[in-house]
Amino acid sequence: MLKFIWNSWWRNKERFILLMVGVLILSTGLSYLIGVTQANNGTVVEELQKRWKSSYHLVVRPQGSRSVTEELNLLEPNYLSGLEGGISLQQYEQIKAMAKVEIAAPIAMIGSNTNYVDLENPAITEPGIYRMKMTEETNTGAQIEVDETSVYVTAGAWQPGGEVAIDYGISPGIPNLSYGTSIMIAGIDPEAEAAMAGLDQAIIPSESSRYFDEEDTFSATGEVMGVPEYRIPVLISNQDFVDAKITYSFEKLDIPFDKDQQSIAEGILAKGKEKYLDTLKGTPVKEFTYQTTDVHEKLIKKVLNPSDDGIMTVPDQAWIALKPSTVNYSPVTSPFSERWPYAYEVQPFELPEDSPWAIKNMYRQFNPYSVDSSAWPKLRLDFVGVFDPQNLRISKDPLTELPMETYFPAKAQWVMDAEEVPVNPPADMKPTNDDYGFLTKPPLVLTTLEAAAQILGETPISAIRVNVKGVELMDAESEKALQDVAAEIEQKTGLITDITLGSSPQLALTHLPSLGEEEGLGWVQQPWIKIGSSISIFKEAKIGLSGVIASVILVAVVYVFASSIIMLVARKKEFAVLLALGWRPSQLSKLLFWEATILGMLVALISWFILGLFFVSGSVDTSASRVFLIGLSGLAIYWLGSLIPIALIRRIQPFESMRSGEVSHRAKRFVRSESVIGMSFNNLFSQWQRSVLSVLAIAVPTSLFIFFLFVTFRLKGVLYATWLGEFVALEVGTMHYVAMGVALLIAILTTTEIMWQNVSERQSQIAVLKATGWQNNSVRMLVLWEGILTGLAAGVIGIAISLVLIYSLYGQLPIEELGFLSLTLMIPVVTGVLGALLPAQKAARTLPYQAISGTLHNSKKVERQFKWALGIAGAALLVGLSSLFLYTMPEFDNGSSASISEQATTGTEGQVMADVSKKDEPKQSQASEDSQQPAAGEIEKLQETAYRSYVLGDGTDAAADFRVGALVAAPSDLKVSNEKNRLISFPVILDLPGENDDSSTTYKPRAFKLIDDKGTKYSVVHMDVTKGKERWLNQYKFLLPNKMTAVLTYEVPKDLDRAVFVAKGEFYPSPVVVEIPLTETAAASPLKPGASAAYRIEMDLNGEDVFQIHAEIDVKNESQDSWNDIGFYFIPNALTAANKPEVMADGAETAISKVHMDGQEIPYALDGNRLLLQLEQELKPEEMKTVKIDYTLKLPENGLRLAQVENNFYLAQWYPMLGHYDNGWKIHDFDSKGESYHTSYGNYEIAYQLPGEYLVASSAQDGEAAPMSTGTLTGSNIKDFYLAFLDPNAWHTETSSINNTAIRIFAPTDGPDFTANMLAVAEDAFGFFEEKIAEHPAAELDVIGNDGAMEYPNIIEVSSSPKEFEHTLVHEIAHQWFYYLVANDPYTDAWLDESISEWAASMYLEQNGDMDPFGFSRSLAETNSTDAVVNLALSEFPDGQYYSTVYGKTPLLLQEFFERIGGQEQAFGFLSAYVKQFRFQYVDSRVFAAFFEEEIEGDQLEFLESWLQLQEQE
Repeated sequence: MLKFIWNSWWRNKERFILLMVGVLILSTGLSYLIGVTQANNGTVVEELQKRWKSSYHLVVRPQGSRSVTEELNLLEPNYLSGLEGGISLQQYEQIKAMAKVEIAAPIAMIGSNTNYVDLENPAITEPGIYRMKMTEETNTGAQIEVDETSVYVTAGAWQPGGEVAIDYGISPGIPNLSYGTSIMIAGIDPEAEAAMAGLDQAIIPSESSRYFDEEDTFSATGEVMGVPEYRIPVLISNQDFVDAKITYSFEKLDIPFDKDQQSIAEGILAKGKEKYLDTLKGTPVKEFTYQTTDVHEKLIKKVLNPSDDGIMTVPDQAWIALKPSTVNYSPVTSPFSERWPYAYEVQPFELPEDSPWAIKNMYRQFNPYSVDSSAWPKLRLDFVGVFDPQNLRISKDPLTELPMETYFPAKAQWVMDAEEVPVNPPADMKPTNDDYGFLTKPPLVLTTLEAAAQILGETPISAIRVNVKGVELMDAESEKALQDVAAEIEQKTGLITDITLGSSPQLALTHLPSLGEEEGLGWVQQPWIKIGSSISIFKEAKIGLSGVIASVILVAVVYVFASSIIMLVARKKEFAVLLALGWRPSQLSKLLFWEATILGMLVALISWFILGLFFVSGSVDTSASRVFLIGLSGLAIYWLGSLIPIALIRRIQPFESMRSGEVSHRAKRFVRSESVIGMSFNNLFSQWQRSVLSVLAIAVPTSLFIFFLFVTFRLKGVLYATWLGEFVALEVGTMHYVAMGVALLIAILTTTEIMWQNVSERQSQIAVLKATGWQNNSVRMLVLWEGILTGLAAGVIGIAISLVLIYSLYGQLPIEELGFLSLTLMIPVVTGVLGALLPAQKAARTLPYQAISGTLHNSKKVERQFKWALGIAGAALLVGLSSLFLYTMPEFDNGSSASISEQATTGTEGQVMADVSKKDEPKQSQASEDSQQPAAGEIEKLQETAYRSYVLGDGTDAAADFRVGALVAAPSDLKVSNEKNRLISFPVILDLPGENDDSSTTYKPRAFKLIDDKGTKYSVVHMDVTKGKERWLNQYKFLLPNKMTAVLTYEVPKDLDRAVFVAKGEFYPSPVVVEIPLTETAAASPLKPGASAAYRIEMDLNGEDVFQIHAEIDVKNESQDSWNDIGFYFIPNALTAANKPEVMADGAETAISKVHMDGQEIPYALDGNRLLLQLEQELKPEEMKTVKIDYTLKLPENGLRLAQVENNFYLAQWYPMLGHYDNGWKIHDFDSKGESYHTSYGNYEIAYQLPGEYLVASSAQDGEAAPMSTGTLTGSNIKDFYLAFLDPNAWHTETSSINNTAIRIFAPTDGPDFTANMLAVAEDAFGFFEEKIAEHPAAELDVIGNDGAMEYPNIIEVSSSPKEFEHTLVHEIAHQWFYYLVANDPYTDAWLDESISEWAASMYLEQNGDMDPFGFSRSLAETNSTDAVVNLALSEFPDGQYYSTVYGKTPLLLQEFFERIGGQEQAFGFLSAYVKQFRFQYVDSRVFAAFFEEEIEGDQLEFLESWLQLQEQE
């Protein structure tokens, strides 16, 4: 049967090729529509379903609280903070009691209070008059606002006599320093807020911090100024949100004030008080600076731990002067309506000049409780607990995020100045302490609703956020449930409601005019809320994925049916012959069934193959169900299409084989055949059944295509304006149109098949026409007109179907769009013409003499041409549809939101107020302004259309879900393709929450680009996923929740000075654009040593205790410079009698006998510890030379590190150590305070010959602790090689191991044997650091108890006291990670190894229960002064400050910082990441700071710069 089917197909090669093209179209179409389209990502409805969530479903407000913005369904982002009240407790209870209300969470905005935190006493005691200047600097995001005031105070015993103190212009006494910030207080229902936002789970637990309980009630405490005072329970936020600082400067005036103070005060009064004092100069005495964040942090610590001494007291008194106040807007015409269709202007408010309030101009309506303080609510705050708003259970999806101003300030970006000049990149605005400013803080203090009602009266509630039961899915039932609850609330309470579930942010422009004489800021953009966005889109587009696929399958079934019918007609004679030969009709039916099955299986196999290619490449994910569905769909299409032909084949009779030709029929005429068009019309109607199939195949996709176009244009006000709409349009629209494209391709093929058969059956007619003089073009046009008429009929029917569909869904006809939709008639007409092209060509090639007999045979040439044409068409189809896979995957270029916004609906209109500060200035024309502006480069264009744009490292994205870390080192094994290029690497972090239900989003960081100002794109050359890889499937499917870090590496030109990183994905509606500071390449990259060495040393100790040493050193130039010399540290020369420090009683003796290179002696210079070898020929980059140095060395008795103590030889820094090269040799002078050398990692081979047997301890693996007289020691990746030859009779030894490292203990025999104790501590500490920080590569660690207190690679010297060894032992073991595994220059950055090792050692002691683990550091810091900067060079530290700063201050500082952010777990996590990133690399303070900012969330630069000098290292 199979062979028969194949032969039958092959005899009709042309139709067989058409069959294969159809198989190919169906295969690719099914692969895309079913196999590749991601779950819940394929249609408008399903995408909206995915985003159907928000922090609350409804918002209920008092009557009259709507603003002008809501006329366009826009809700301003700061609407909650401005609502004063107006909802009663009774109305609230009514809403709570409604059956369909799940949660009703009220907010009662009480008002604002300036909270003064007493910080410290300035401790100024010397009698005198002082000018106390207070300078407050507030960073608004757009500018730094500075407010300066001065007062005059006295120190001493003076008290004013007679007049009050203010009359003299001076105040007695130096006040405590304080910082006052504005705090808004709001009331909540604790139970409802816990259910709505998870506030109870956001509490920071401590003995003094908890959530509200039933015992937390308000109480009256008495009266203050005739007004009742209440004590209320409160929670306080741990975030302040204001970026400001205050500086107190004290200057002592040059006025004697130690005697006759009253007379001096009266003299000041007579001379004009403050005006006189302002003219006097003062001598600076003290200055204090406080940051708002630091002050608030100290306040929080005091609340959490009342014994904390960070501040003096917790301020608990609150006098509420100001009520909440709204911002009044008026609509204005947007200066850039394409990008921002909606624009508003804030209406400023001005107080009269005689008003007692200091601020006369403001952006909010003035709304005090009373002009004076008589009616201000007087409160005592009982701090119950502290909450962290970052831990709230609220929606953080940027596409559906709602204003949660109970916890966060509104978002805003400054995008244009007052002259409408764009700000690039836009500046993120920050709230201020101005209660009536534009951007204010959210309520930082929350009390109970009961307390708020006592303060505010009968209608305390400002708004109620409501969640409705049973609206988990977005459908008609959910919409109705929301509307029913909203209507019920309005009917029963008289309040107004808005449905916020399904709303989405939409960028709107706000103009901030001038206030008084101050110049206006200009324009800011804010994500306002488009109410009901999802519901609007849902109403407009109800065609789901099943409908789209069903329409394609319907067209496919029509195609298969038409193809089968045509094949049946064409093979009718063949089937009649088979019946005449004895075949039964059932066998013919089976034959057609098997043909359909084979074709269906072929479709399934090709679809699986295509899907497999994309699955293996990691481009898509799929499932077994979808794979099965593809196979079933392929078979179903061909089976359904063959059902009628299978039934019809039973009607064929054997006598049909006697007929001449394929089909005998008598054509009917419906119109006069006087033209080509008329003949075409008659031909179509003569085969009307087939024509209906062609028309239906084209009409179905045409109707859906028209419907989707209507939906697109109808939704332009919502779909293209809100972020959710833009996202839906980008993610979904392509899929719909591609599906219709596939359907139209199938329709073309259907038309081709039918018309091909029509031409075949009319070959005699065509031959007659040709014989009577018809030209090829005339015959061709005859067939093409049939295609045109077919398409035209399909278009009319398609429009009719689409109109019926539109009317049935929307209840109206698209009258306005009808003209445009009519143009879509061209689509089916073109489809019909394309389907007629091949049949028309076949007809034109018909020759009269070939067809008169009723048969037609194509020539071999024609057949070949046909095969080539269809082969090329099939290949093009495959390539085109494969490209569509790539294009329509979620990875495709989303495009800019600006291009989408061009289609936005007409926005607001109105005039902007004249800026008072510029009203007398002539305004330039827009044309002249534009002519003065330089043309924007690609970077500016990208920044303008970005969802978020900032410069790497500015702290903008510290709390963002998607963020970019500081530059890090590029992989060492990665090479550039061109020497003119360089590599840059940085981590990108995506941190998305979820419900552990394996919901997912698409994330492809490898597709993120770097783009320069010319538009050149640079792709990722290497990606390393360091965290979260296990929940990132197939390199695109990001399972929620997950936090993933990927380090991306790019290759860019060395001279490229500016580029931006552009990231696109489902996590944001438009790209994130981050400017990369290429002029500061790889801030967190390790330092390059510039030189490396391998050492081969032979040493011989004679009987005079003198070492004869021969060193061969392979030196490699790893810098970019050519060398004329080579620099070494030769520290023995710094310890000779002529050069030694004064603390040494005896000096070393050393002499260099010769220095050789390339067999020749070379000159050298030796000065102190600096040894410079002069080269006859330059040593070029990457070249290597071998240096040979012979010298003698006699160790100093009881020296510093390098010493001989009796018969023990301690060799530290005993050989020529290659220096560090960086634009010259960096060889520091010897300094006995610390380690003054900086050398590179190297490989060592050391052969020794001793006059007797000694115990050997070294940086190499020495093996058993047994006496030796000769041997060879080897080691690799050793920073400096230490070696000790110990008298066997002077030492106890003991050996054990921890993990894979042997621990060898050497303790002196002149005291008790405490080797077991020392070994136990060493094992425990070494294992602890391996567990907490990183595995150590050492095969052996030697510990010598010789009081050396010094670290070397794989060997340490510690105390010899059984009672005092533990601290130094743990500290020196920690150095094996911080000094050895991560190296630094100990001369310029001693703190990087000493301070961190002391910090790690103290944390170990703390873990082991030490009563005072940081006692060593604290005693140093308290008994000696410390320097403000810790990364000074050894020579720059004043006497005594090196130890108190490096070993005292810095470990305490680090410990205090990490205690605030998570304690030991966070600290060791940081150290672990630090060691893993810089293992066997070199760092300095700047590299550490860059890594610190990268690893620790938030902007840490200010903290780092408070104790590190970073600028000088640039």
